Formats: sequence, structure tokens, C-alpha cells
Amino acid sequence: MIFHLVLLKIKPSASGEQLDNLATSLKSLSGIPGVLSIQFEPANKSVYVGYDDRTKGYTHSLLVILADKKALEIYDKDTLHQLVKSSVIKPLLDTTVTDPVLAVDWEGEAPKLPAKCSLAKHYGFYLAAVGALSIAGFVALRYRSRL
Repeated sequence: MIFHLVLLKIKPSASGEQLDNLATSLKSLSGIPGVLSIQFEPANKSVYVGYDDRTKGYTHSLLVILADKKALEIYDKDTLHQLVKSSVIKPLLDTTVTDPVLAVDWEGEAPKLPAKCSLAKHYGFYLAAVGALSIAGFVALRYRSRL
């Protein structure tokens, strides 16, 4: 599995519409053979109270997870990828700073979450609890209306 991380410094004048178009364009790259996942998000400079901003001016991050080295090569050379880079990303880069783009690739395994951290398990419990409370509330209202 290949992880392709790109940090971007987007110019401050970029509009919400331009950023939405950027996100949509990047997510469209998920159709390239070998691309397993694409995430594009703005940098979070205040993860918690007292958080030390370590973004170094990078405003957005793109993480592309690919099946293997061959998939990265296909992705790099893909016509749509080249078009998105030249016509969508490049015009939005903050050219007043040095290094508006930083890209890093590495090979690794898919992260494994411990069983106790299973999001599906917690979400399932949440849905069950909401359902049980809803039923209990409905029963209480029905019972009360008969009094």
C-alpha cells in the first residue's frame, strides 16, 4: 500500500466556491485505477485548547491511498490527475510563499484499529441506545395519554 501525502498552501483570496471545486476535483481522482481512498481537508490549527500550530503555513492536506507502487505510477501519469494539478490546484496556490506544495510518498500497511476502538461497534451501540430511548419515550407518551 502506498500513501501519497500532499500539503498545500492555498492563497488567502481563494473563494469558498473555488475550494469546493478543488475538493470535488480531487475526489474525482478516486476513479483512477489503484486509488483506494482520497481525503482532502483544511488544516486544523486548533485541535484542542493550547494546541501548538505546526502547519508551517500549509492550509490544506490531501492523502491518497493507493494499492501499490504501480498504482502510484499510474496515478502520477493519469491525464485527469495532470489536468487537476494544472488547471485546479496550481491557480489556487499561494505563490507569494516558498514551497506552496510539499509531497511525500511512503509504503506501508493499512492501519489496524484495536477491536475496542471499532467505530462500527460504537456507532451500532449509539443507534441501539437512540432506538431504545425513542421507543421508551413513545411508550411513556402513549401510557400518559391514557391517564
